[in-house]
Amino acid sequence: MSISGLYPQHFKTEEKLVYIGASGVTYPLHAPPWRVVLQEEGFGTPPIEYVVDRSPFQHGDTVRSFYLGPRPVQIVVLHNFCSRAEYWQGRNDLINILRPSIGEEPPRPGILVYYMSGGKRRALNVLLDSGPGFAPPEGGWREWSFTEALRFTAHDPVWYDPTRRSQTLMYVTPQTELVFPATFPIFFSETAGLRNMVFYSGTWQEYPIIIVHGPVTGFTLTNLATGMMLGLTEPVPADYYVVFNLKGIKTVTGSDGANWSNAVSPESNLTSFALVPSPAVPAGVNEFLLGGTGTDIRTRVVVEYFERYMGI
Repeated sequence: MSISGLYPQHFKTEEKLVYIGASGVTYPLHAPPWRVVLQEEGFGTPPIEYVVDRSPFQHGDTVRSFYLGPRPVQIVVLHNFCSRAEYWQGRNDLINILRPSIGEEPPRPGILVYYMSGGKRRALNVLLDSGPGFAPPEGGWREWSFTEALRFTAHDPVWYDPTRRSQTLMYVTPQTELVFPATFPIFFSETAGLRNMVFYSGTWQEYPIIIVHGPVTGFTLTNLATGMMLGLTEPVPADYYVVFNLKGIKTVTGSDGANWSNAVSPESNLTSFALVPSPAVPAGVNEFLLGGTGTDIRTRVVVEYFERYMGI
């Protein structure tokens, strides 16, 4: 689902919170005076779950690792209308925008998009847990308005810049003709390789999509900043590509839909290959080394990713 181009020009200097439903329809949650976010919770640090163990007679625990848990988010929104008819239409619109996707397994999440000062955007994929319940108002005459708490869970708890980034890593094409004058002795090699850099400015690691365009035999891609690598034991033909989808459940498929998981080299770090932010990688510079033989001008590797942030 693309969310580019949704931000009107005259809103650029204002902060806005928008919800994009599973159907792709955009619903501003904060658009004064008719709609106002009164309270928001869960936008900072997500829950952290530590992996610990304890030896016999040990006091306390030994922490081995940690994971980010699902992020609970709550937003309280006041809706104002000018008539009873608009009130009922507003209730219907809100329910429809929050409705889970029908006939899809797994259900498609909605997207919370925060437009920040300075033109920055941060997005979070969420599924509705509860709300609105349209409880009767307390105090005063409120026949043309309602205030409701919307509760979501972000099962992927990390915010991201919704602008998808793509960078092409190029191979060195072997020289096929000897150009004079030349310096001897000359060493010929069929191995192609080149160092490429991806400058990653997020604050949380990102598991990218890697697209390998053939021809190439013995493909390898190594992140020199982390030592993690990906490789294939089968050649990728010309005019064909193989996709490493490292998000969530890892998959490796060909451009014809074939499963390439059995062709992943034993040395590959399929579960931990990632773009890593500063300070773990100085200045967020992830340097990659490409390897393989039998390449030509068509051979390339495309890295697609979002810049991700632990909180806002």
